[in-house]
Amino acid sequence: MTIIWSGLALGAVYALVAIGYNIVFLSQKTFNFAQAALMMLGAFMAYVGIVVWGLPWYIVAIIAAVVVGAIAAVEERIAIRPVKDPHNLLVTTLGASIIMEGVAMVIWEASRVGCPSSWVTMCWRSSADVSTRSNSPW
Repeated sequence: MTIIWSGLALGAVYALVAIGYNIVFLSQKTFNFAQAALMMLGAFMAYVGIVVWGLPWYIVAIIAAVVVGAIAAVEERIAIRPVKDPHNLLVTTLGASIIMEGVAMVIWEASRVGCPSSWVTMCWRSSADVSTRSNSPW
């Protein structure tokens, strides 16, 4: 059952990325390759907020959304708005993505980051509780 929940969670992330690409493409008629880097920054901020600082997840979600929105607004002002040709936008958003990934590597280093075992155990227990409910549709 855990594999099913993990697959659904990963599919939800893919769906969010696809919806984001679709919204950007419909509004600007081009792809924003920096969108994945923005999601990466939000994930790293969520990790730092929850695991390192010990903040509640709902506060971390609000902070990460505001910070990523501000970074996206700066990217739009610097990398997207001055460019007129849609084909050149692909290159500038790709460059913005590379810059964001480089900044993330400098801040969080290029090492693997894991969750503490107590947090993983808590998540494992909560997913087991969900899967053993009698009123579950599964």
